[in-house]
Formats: sequence, C-alpha cells, structure tokens
Amino acid sequence: MTPRIPLTVEIYHHLLDVVKEKLLQSLEHEYESVTEIVNLASIKFIKDTNAPLPYNPARISQSKMKQILCDDLFPRRKTLVSVDKALFDSFKRMILERSFQLYEVDKNEVVISNRYAVETALWLTVRANELIRNDPYFDDELLLQQLDIQQIIIGSLNNVASIVGHSPTARQYEKHRKAAGGPSLSFIKNEFGTFNEAKRFAGLEERPRGKNQKYI
Repeated sequence: MTPRIPLTVEIYHHLLDVVKEKLLQSLEHEYESVTEIVNLASIKFIKDTNAPLPYNPARISQSKMKQILCDDLFPRRKTLVSVDKALFDSFKRMILERSFQLYEVDKNEVVISNRYAVETALWLTVRANELIRNDPYFDDELLLQQLDIQQIIIGSLNNVASIVGHSPTARQYEKHRKAAGGPSLSFIKNEFGTFNEAKRFAGLEERPRGKNQKYI
C-alpha cells in the first residue's frame, strides 16, 4: 500500500464552492470528501485517454504579472486533500501527457502543479454532473482577454475616478480599488513605474487644487 500524503492546495473558489455545495452537501450524490472526489477522478482519468482538461496549464506561464492578476481576479481558497501518492503521481503524469496532446506547449514550460491536478479532478467531476457552465476561469481565450493588464488598470482607474469625482490620489485608489474591481497599487507601479504615469496613460490629468486644498 502506498503512503497517503496530506496536501493543502488553493483551489479556485467558485469550483470549490460548487463541489462542496452541490456534491458534498447533497443527498443526490455519494461523495464524502474532496479527497474521495480527487481519488475517483484520478482513476477514471488514467483509464480514459480522451479525457478533457479544464484549461491549458501553460496559458500564462510566461507572465508573472498575468498570474498575479489572475489570482486577484479569481481568488482561491485552501482545501486539504489526502492523496494516494502513487495514484496522484500517475494522475499528474497522465495530465502532462494529455496537455501535450491538446495544446501546443513546450515540454520545458509545462509544470503540472498539485493545484492544477486537484482542480482538474474537481472540474472533471462537476462537469460529469453537469454543474458548472461558462466560467471564464476555464476558458483560455476569454481569460486571456480579461488579463489585458493595461486595459484592466485603465478601467479600474477610471472607475475610481468616477467614485471620487476626480483623478484619484494613490490613497484614494487603494481605498476604493476593490469596489472598482482593480488590481493593487503595487501591481500598477510594477507595470507603469509610478501611479502618476498610470494615470497619465489612462488620460486622467491631475485636477488643479486650491491653495489650501488636499485630496485624502
């Protein structure tokens, strides 16, 4: 018997919510845990040479900034999975081979992480039960469109400007960015160098201030 290894992985929250609410808490299904779902899906995937994958594992491997933005737009939640090491390793190898069949990827660029493997197992299960549809996280083309970094920054800056009524200060942006659906201030600075440069790029000129007026 191979050892069981506890893995703590961060899974896309919507996928994890669907699994917990529709599969684990439903009387219509017999799954007892995320672990059971992963193990059963692993066995089925290894036997099915035509099984699909939820998304290209290398779709944003060349852009750290896009990965950060993806994590920000599609937050993850931690879950604990106890896996059969030999089975899980075989599952990951099969995912790797399948990714070469489905996508034109460089073998040196693809790494099948524990997170991707667990997400694959959960996605295959909810797909088999017809529970998840049209989520941009699982649509490579749509996701990459949403990860247009400069357009997202421009949009979030303009959204905050609409909220505060003028070109926002850095402090105002940080205060309202979540409501505006924007990335962090440090993310913007990494992309544009300075916050003011990002505002200039977005066409947000500084509003003239009165002698004793300050924006806070």
